[in-house]
Amino acid sequence: MTTKLNTCSICGELIPVEESGWALGHNAEPVVTAGRCCEECSECVVIPTRLRNAGVDVEIGKPLWPRPDVMRELLKGDHDD
Repeated sequence: MTTKLNTCSICGELIPVEESGWALGHNAEPVVTAGRCCEECSECVVIPTRLRNAGVDVEIGKPLWPRPDVMRELLKGDHDD
């Protein structure tokens, strides 16, 4: 069975097939409506845009978390408000 590679709606690069066989990449909303994106664009553009839309001060274009343990700490947050 052959898998058709999809193109990232943000950068235009081909979305690679993951080890698991998943070939559809990531949801690109709100950057691109009804589009799919590669992992790099998801981490550097889409997720920061979502966080900004939620009122979090983040810089778009840089990954927010280099490792899963850092991501877990960010998601815990400080909920003293």
